[in-house]
Amino acid sequence: MDHLKDIIREFDFEGYFVNGHPIQNGHINDTYKLNFSCEHESRKSYILQKINTSVFRDPLGLMHNIHEVSNYLRPKLEDKERTLQIVRTKNHNLFLDGKNDGCWRAFEFIDNTVSYEKVTSTEQMYKAGLAIAKFHHLLADYPVDNLKITIKDFHNTKWIYDQFMVDLQRDKSGKSAEVFKESSFFEKRQKYFGVYESLKEEGKLPIRICHNDTKFNNILFDKKTEEPVALIDLDTVMPGFVLNDFGDAIRTGANTATEDEKELDRVQFNLSFYESFTKGYLTKAKNFLCQEELNWLAYSPYIITMEQGIRFLHDHLNGDIYFKTSRKNHNLERARNQIKLAEEMELQLVRMNELVVQYSSSPLRE
Repeated sequence: MDHLKDIIREFDFEGYFVNGHPIQNGHINDTYKLNFSCEHESRKSYILQKINTSVFRDPLGLMHNIHEVSNYLRPKLEDKERTLQIVRTKNHNLFLDGKNDGCWRAFEFIDNTVSYEKVTSTEQMYKAGLAIAKFHHLLADYPVDNLKITIKDFHNTKWIYDQFMVDLQRDKSGKSAEVFKESSFFEKRQKYFGVYESLKEEGKLPIRICHNDTKFNNILFDKKTEEPVALIDLDTVMPGFVLNDFGDAIRTGANTATEDEKELDRVQFNLSFYESFTKGYLTKAKNFLCQEELNWLAYSPYIITMEQGIRFLHDHLNGDIYFKTSRKNHNLERARNQIKLAEEMELQLVRMNELVVQYSSSPLRE
């Protein structure tokens, strides 16, 4: 941690730095947990992150969004619920522009909480559904135009697919032939890409403030009560479609394996977990979702799973420049993982839609 001491001195941390260690999970930013000794308590911990400016090219806009949303949510939360608390620099800035050392930001560590890489019970999924619906509900009145777009076309599946196909055909990396099977899978299902954008243009699908990265491990649970405490990783909180938040939570929560699993027989879709999350989410969300959101809710996990598969495959073609990797062909394996999950979902789409109807009292779309 010696190489970070100059960075640490720039932030308005409380107490004296004792030690720290890197946190490995996460595909984009470099993350560290820092421990400080304080006079009035034995220890206080913080999160220090180096912002990946290749992905987030507007760090000021990024931190503006987190600051705005966190401050808006904080007075609306119940006693044990939390949101991110930014630690400013000693110059009172939201982040540190270290020039050649990169851009850095810090948050207070949320104590006595735990996150899970894999779901272990239907109760966890039900509570996660409630938590994400509450997040959407509490931000329903926040002005959409107040937030910046931190990554343009982040969940524009058709644009993501089109960019992938351009690079696939150019074949600068010489890898196009080896991913023919995977690319063909997406090509046969491209009718699902761009549906949300088309519905928006028709005035049928609203733009709302969304988290946009609702992986299950971005929900913190109380260690003792197992109740949801906070949604973290607000880097992509911005205007979008709630369908993507619902879908991404299912993509990660109802997969019987993690997205890094390369043994595809372990990748299955847990319908019971889907049902529990849907029940929890719609307990609150059925009161504010419009009809088209309900119509496409069951399809949203399927669509975003394919989107994520395309993104992994595209990064494999481009030399693994976006997602962190730890082994050869890591992003190709991730893409195959997502394809297998999407195939599993295809078999359950009718039942998934029936469950949306059951818990929302919404009729099936024609």
